Amino acid sequence: MIIDEYDNFANTILSTVGEDAYQKLTHGPGFFRSFFNVLKKGTTGTGAPISRSFITGVSPITMDDVTSGYNIGKNVTTEPGFNRMLGFTKDDVVEMIEYYRSKERIDHPTDYLLEIMTQWYGNYLFSKKDDMRVFNSDMVLYFFDNYMPGKELPDELIDDNVRIDYGKLRHLITVDKVVGKGKTYNGNFERLKTIIEKGETTAKIVRSFPLEKLVEENNFISLLFYFGLLSVKSPGLDEMTLTIPNETIRRLYYDYIKEGYEETDVFSIDLYTYNRLMKGIALEGEWRPLFAFITGRMRESMSLRDLITGEKSNN
Repeated sequence: MIIDEYDNFANTILSTVGEDAYQKLTHGPGFFRSFFNVLKKGTTGTGAPISRSFITGVSPITMDDVTSGYNIGKNVTTEPGFNRMLGFTKDDVVEMIEYYRSKERIDHPTDYLLEIMTQWYGNYLFSKKDDMRVFNSDMVLYFFDNYMPGKELPDELIDDNVRIDYGKLRHLITVDKVVGKGKTYNGNFERLKTIIEKGETTAKIVRSFPLEKLVEENNFISLLFYFGLLSVKSPGLDEMTLTIPNETIRRLYYDYIKEGYEETDVFSIDLYTYNRLMKGIALEGEWRPLFAFITGRMRESMSLRDLITGEKSNN
C-alpha cells in the first residue's frame, strides 16, 4: 500500500475551513482517524491484505493527531539513507550540464551554471548523520527547461510550482482575534522575521506534535524544516543549527512576511517602496533597509491605532 501526500487534504481543510473542522476530521470518530484505523486492522492476522505500507507527506501534525488510529508506522524522514532519495547531488547536476553541452544545448561554463544553481536551488540537508547536500530536483529541471530554448539564463529563476501557497501557511502564523474582527499574528510570525534577519536558527527537530502545540517554538521550527524552508547547517547532540538553504527559499520567506502583514492588517504597506527594497536584497544582499521600513510602518500604525482607541490616554 502506498499513500502519497497523506496530509494534503487535511491541511487544506485546516487552512481553508478552520481548526474546528480539522479536529472533527482527525479526532474521535472523524473520517481521517477511522480510515487509518481500518488500514491498521488490515495489517494484522493470518492472510492480512496489507503486508507493507509506504506513506509520504510533509506535515507531522496530521499523523500525530491520528496516531491512535495508526501507531504501527516508523518515521524515516531524518534517517541518512533517505537524505538523497529525492534530490540531485552535485555530481548529478554536473553530469546533466555536461550531457546537454554534448548535445549543443548549453553554452555557458559548467562552473558558472553550477554556482547559480547552488545559490538558488541547492544546499538541502535533512539528516544530521549525512554530509551530502542535495539540489531541489524540480528547480533544477525548471532551470534547464527554461535555459535551453535561447541558451540563456531564465528571466525568472523561481519556478511557481515550488512556491508553497501562503494560504496553506496562514494558520501557522495567524490566530483569530479575541476582540474585534479579522486576525492577528502569533509568536510564530516573529520567529519567521528572526529567521530572515539571522538567516538561521537553533532548535531540536521534533518528529511529530499535535496541532494545539504548534505555537511551541521547537514544533514550529520543525515544521519549517519538514516544509523544506530550513535545512541542516550543523548537527549537535540535541539541538541543530538550521539555515535557509538557498535564495529561492529566502525570497519565499519575504513573500510570506509581506502577505502575512496584509492578512493581519497590521498596516497598509507601500508596495512600491517594498519592491524597491526587495531589489536591494536581490542585487546587494542587504536586508536591513527592508526591515527598518517594515518596523517603522508598524510603529506608525500602532501609535495611530492607540490614539484612536484611546489606549494611550487611558494609561
